[in-house]
Amino acid sequence: SFYLWFVNPAFLYFLLPIIVIEFALSLLGIVTSIGLLLLREPARKAAIFLSAVPILVLIFALVILVGASRSTHNLVVAIPVLICGALFVILLPLSVWWLVLLHRDSVRFQFR
Repeated sequence: SFYLWFVNPAFLYFLLPIIVIEFALSLLGIVTSIGLLLLREPARKAAIFLSAVPILVLIFALVILVGASRSTHNLVVAIPVLICGALFVILLPLSVWWLVLLHRDSVRFQFR
């Protein structure tokens, strides 16, 4: 990925905020997991948030990267598109599972 910054410096300005966002979401996930173990209602809501936001960030990244790959016609740009696409395929079923699980009435009752 370091090579991409020499091909197009705009990748640095695009990928750096994505990396910071994903790192912040990881820290929020650690705090949320502790809250889930303690059966806290805000932790359940944060887990619902965490199941949706990374998918939305990946969709945004895919849209931007696909647009960039069409304008440059460079095969090096296809690598981040494939990585984001693979992450999307892996995270989508997990996110849907968490959304279904955490919206059940029995789970809501446990967190009150």
